[in-house]
Amino acid sequence: MKFLILAACVAVATAFTPAAKPVCNADNNEGGSLLLSHENYCQLFYSCNGDQQAFEMTCPDGYLFSWDQGLANCVPPDSVTVTCPNWRCLSSDIGNRFPDTCCSKYWECTSGGRYQQRSCPVGQTFNSVTENCDFNTCTSNSYCIDNIRPSSETHCHDVAEANSPCTYSTVWAGVTT
Repeated sequence: MKFLILAACVAVATAFTPAAKPVCNADNNEGGSLLLSHENYCQLFYSCNGDQQAFEMTCPDGYLFSWDQGLANCVPPDSVTVTCPNWRCLSSDIGNRFPDTCCSKYWECTSGGRYQQRSCPVGQTFNSVTENCDFNTCTSNSYCIDNIRPSSETHCHDVAEANSPCTYSTVWAGVTT
């Protein structure tokens, strides 16, 4: 019985816990923009501007945001060591699981600094508290890249050349070039 209680305590202690949202401030974005890790997902990050505003950004599909001293970049997780501050993945953490931006997927620490994206069985979603797939309700799928659908939008937000709604031209002193 004592072993089961100890195992439950260890499981809860190692479960993923979101960090606090990073704050853009004058100290960490002096001289331009700065990239900061997202509090929940390593596929997302923040870009800070000179006015200390944070803008949420997304890495390309299948990439993770890696942040370390002198490095802030989206990288392929299978070919380089990823340093995601909120997802601990040392050799002692192999098997730990972390939430994906899609509820039906998760990331697993496969070796020190290496992650692999995995999918839950059909009809199940990843539970970041238990680090398992189950029949819980998806709480946020708004960042899921699988939900992005092609748009039929042809309206562009700048001056476009004739017959090509999204090829832009330059307007200089009223003359289109």
